[in-house]
Order: sequence, then C-alpha cells, then structure tokens
Amino acid sequence: TNGPPMVKIIDVAKLANVGVATVSRVINDSARVSPETRARVQAAIKEFGYRPSGAARALSSGRTSAVCVVVTSLTRQPVFERVRGALDVLTGTEFDPVVARVATPEERDRFVELRTLTDRAAGILLIGVELNPEHVERLADANVPVVAVDVRSPAFHSVFVDNVEGGRIATRHLIELGHERIAFIGDQETGHAESRPSSDRHIGYRAGLDDHGLSYHPEHTKLGLRTPEVTASMTNELLNLAPRPTAVFTASDQHALNVLQAARSQGVRVPEDLSIVGFQDVEAARHAGLTTVKEPLFDSGTYGARLLLSLVRDGDVPELDHELALELIVRKTTGPPVA
Repeated sequence: TNGPPMVKIIDVAKLANVGVATVSRVINDSARVSPETRARVQAAIKEFGYRPSGAARALSSGRTSAVCVVVTSLTRQPVFERVRGALDVLTGTEFDPVVARVATPEERDRFVELRTLTDRAAGILLIGVELNPEHVERLADANVPVVAVDVRSPAFHSVFVDNVEGGRIATRHLIELGHERIAFIGDQETGHAESRPSSDRHIGYRAGLDDHGLSYHPEHTKLGLRTPEVTASMTNELLNLAPRPTAVFTASDQHALNVLQAARSQGVRVPEDLSIVGFQDVEAARHAGLTTVKEPLFDSGTYGARLLLSLVRDGDVPELDHELALELIVRKTTGPPVA
C-alpha cells in the first residue's frame, strides 16, 4: 500500500524543513545527507506513515527502465541538437531513452498524469519544457529524478545559460564596433517557456545599451515569428526608419539568417550597411558566416543526461543549478558602421 493517500513527499519535506531532493536522498539511502538531517527526515516519514512510489523501489531492485526525454518540438534545430547530445550519453546505458513530444499544454498535462500513474520512467529529462507548480509537485511526489535543460527550475536540477548576459554580450560587441543605432528582433511574447529566452535576451540588449549610455528606442524593437516572410517585413520596417539602425541583434540564428536574406534582397550590404548578430550558433549560421552568441546546445543535452544518470544511479548530485558558458563567435556579418 502507499500509506495514507493524502501524504505527499512535499509534506514530508515541509515537516522536516528540507527540500524535496533531500527527502528523496534519505529514501534512496544516499550518503550525502548529514546524520541530523537524516534523523529529522526519517522522523517526518514515520510521523506521516509516508511510503515512496514504486519508481525508487524498481530502481533499487536493479530492474532496467526507460529514461524519458521530453521536448516541445523536434523540428527546431536548437532542440534537436540538445536531444542529440542527450541521446549520445543515454544510448548504450542500462536505460532505454524514450523521446516524448509535448507540443501543447494538454499534452504536457497528459504526460505528467501518465508518468505519475505508471512509475515507468527511471528518470525524466525535460528539454525546454516548463512545468506549472502542480506538475512540479506531482513529479516530485512520484519520486522520479528530473533534470530540466534550457529552463531554470527551483524544484529540479537545471542546466541553463544566462540569456540576459547573452543579450549584453551581443550588444556590447556591436557598440564596441562603433554602432549606436542598434535594433532588436525577437520572438512574440507569449508568456510560454518558448518565448522566455527571447525576452531575456531583449532585457540584456536594453541593459547593454544602458551600460554604454545609449538610449533605448521602442521603434528599434520588432517581435514576430521566425518565418522568412515575417522577418523580412520586420527588417523592412527597420530599414525604412530615418535614421535607420546600422546594426541588429536577433534572439535566434533563424531570425538572423532571415534578416540577412531580407537585407541582401533589398541591396543592403552586410556588414557595411547593416551588421547582424544571431544567437545559438546552429549549423546554418556557421555556413552563412554569421556572427552569433554561441549557446552550448549539444553540450547542454550531454550535461543534462549525465546529471540525470548520476541522480538515477546514486540518488544525488550536490548542487541544483548548472550554468553553462556563452561565447561570442565573430564571423563576417559584423563590422564598424560605414560613415
């Protein structure tokens, strides 16, 4: 039996005044818990009559199981690169990697329901998937190790980059080249996890202008889909301003490559008339000679998967947050403005 139905791991954590991960460590008999904390957690478990779910028991009995890699999209290259990195680590281990796509909030709800009902996954790797507090509680209660990649989660181990700092890096590069009228093109703000990196990069762009005493002009910011048509129309709006921007920082390489195409079709020379900086460093950016802020896409997948394996096998990894470094890659699309 699972003990009183209302008792959750989060209740035990609150009573013992520790995090959910610490309760998990005590249940999994991990060595990395001080004797005092262990005693406190065990007392709370006893008081509640709490019984952990079958996932932990299945693991301790040595039964091999699946590791679930959850994504919102398989067609976007940054996501694909992260999945490739994760599979690189998971393939050939005792865990079968299973990739699940949750493109809508309904699919995400159903995924969490299934996971928590069936105890089938030994661990879950979330790539760019944001969970609401109820989802977080349910997964924590199912006692399944979870690692979030590209989304910072206070409840689970997270692998992420500082997107605000990334926006600053790109903007600083353009300012150091001598640009003062710098535009920004990013994703439509939806409030979903997908648009958060873009809005953080926009915050960084504004902070970068501010750092160097340049004022922000709202008409220099354009938000829209990453399609060639939408980006072309945003680019044209910027090019029709007087005076027009001499540089543009985009929240994704996809946007940047579309801007490059749109500028060239208008007879605008890059970088002489317009400097362009992207973000991510996807393969197409390398071919196009695009200056970009390189995000460790493949590495974030491998790092997340390694972290998850340690959690599944050892029940513990000391720190929750793992920030990966960003790097400016200067290629052919940026240069000083032509006076």
